[in-house]
Amino acid sequence: NLLWLIQHRYPGEKIIVWAASMHIARNITTIDTEIPGISYNDSNTMGQGVWNVLKDKMYSIAFTAYDGYFGTPFSLHRPLSPAIPNSLEGIFKSTNANFSFIDFKSIPDGHWLRRKLKARPLGHATMTSEWPLNFDAMFFIKTMYNNPKIEK
Repeated sequence: NLLWLIQHRYPGEKIIVWAASMHIARNITTIDTEIPGISYNDSNTMGQGVWNVLKDKMYSIAFTAYDGYFGTPFSLHRPLSPAIPNSLEGIFKSTNANFSFIDFKSIPDGHWLRRKLKARPLGHATMTSEWPLNFDAMFFIKTMYNNPKIEK
């Protein structure tokens, strides 16, 4: 559907799509979920399909947080345990910044951010990957808050 919109409804236009990180991820077979019995080896995502066609014309940004609350409009919000210190979120937190942004596309080959790192942009579960293979950037939020208007 997204490719059809890009190619037929809005050709030549820039389109911003807000979606869960899993939906915009690519190369997800490179992600070690670290969860027994859960693997992305047989999975495909919208992000992969769009990237296969658009390549560098696409720019995906994953969101992640160190601590706070998470949930959906259809479920109760739950506390998000603080991330482990050696994870990407732990490293972000050590800078004392409330928000950070990493443009993986601008990082040179061989940089430590291009190596396997623990992070949790997918369902707030700690996983390991070379994240620039999966996303073009990552946006960090130190403390993620729930929306009290949708709290049940």
